[in-house]
Amino acid sequence: MSDQYEKGVLKVLRYVYNQMERCRNADFDALGITSSQASVMMFLFKNRKHEVTQQSVQAALLLSHPTITGLMKRLEAKGFITRKNSPADFRCKYVKLTKKGCDIERGLKTNMKRMQDRALVGLSQEELDNLEKSLCVIAENLRKEEDMLAAERIIQDIKERTKEEEKEEKEGEKEGKKKGKKKKRRGKREEKGERQERRKRRRRGRKKKGRKRRRREKKKKKKEEEEIKFSRLLHTSFL
Repeated sequence: MSDQYEKGVLKVLRYVYNQMERCRNADFDALGITSSQASVMMFLFKNRKHEVTQQSVQAALLLSHPTITGLMKRLEAKGFITRKNSPADFRCKYVKLTKKGCDIERGLKTNMKRMQDRALVGLSQEELDNLEKSLCVIAENLRKEEDMLAAERIIQDIKERTKEEEKEEKEGEKEGKKKGKKKKRRGKREEKGERQERRKRRRRGRKKKGRKRRRREKKKKKKEEEEIKFSRLLHTSFL
């Protein structure tokens, strides 16, 4: 390996990718697009007979939603594509090539073929086949690694959600206990208030009975006094 490159297969692959992007951008500059936009256009050329959505392009090129949205907006602004919302789902956008977009197909494919030929100079077919097999193995290993990391993130998210739910449950139990204590204290206060009210009613009842008894006794005493007066009056009249 030449001394101008860092040692390590993945480091060399990174250099190759970056250099390829620079060459592609230089070649495609005359067509008015970038390397990333060219990848989108090539996908549209390949699937022009089918209905293509922005979401399908995103999935095929393994791009994030913000990235594909930015690429589509710039291609649409340049007049290479049109986008139309699906009547059934407003979030879904259909993507179609315009005449201007179709006109750059030949130039785009020619530039890509020329760059590929320049990049693979000095490699035999056998070496190319072995290189492709090796790269496929590396790609598969990275895919598995990505899947494993995604699974770990999902597990971690589940654990975090579980912790949050347990925390909320404990807080709910504490709150429930506090409410229970408050309810118990309120119940005691209400019970105490009811006892006091019963005592008050009993006292009022006793007072009422006392007043009635005193009125009866007063009437009885008055009646007795009247009878005594009447008997005295009779006795005096006979004399």
